[in-house]
Amino acid sequence: MNRRPTVAFAEGRMSGRGLCNALAAAYTPGESGQLRIGRVGCATAPCREVESLESHFIRQLEDVTGYRLEGDRLILITRGGREIGFERMIASGVAPEGS
Repeated sequence: MNRRPTVAFAEGRMSGRGLCNALAAAYTPGESGQLRIGRVGCATAPCREVESLESHFIRQLEDVTGYRLEGDRLILITRGGREIGFERMIASGVAPEGS
């Protein structure tokens, strides 16, 4: 399986994909780059080859306490200081701002 995890944040809801399943959770932004992600729910498609990695990814999301933006990258920061980076993606059929 060669899938990269994704996340999107809008109106208090995080959605995305792990290595195998769709993910969703509530989130609460705070001041100065603080961010709390609630319990992450996911679909339960069978994905034995990456199941433990996906479970680890979900635990890391639930441990997020902050974020920062670096250009087109979103960096989520966990309680232990671990950083999880995501590249900005444009949804198909949506023109980037300024086009």
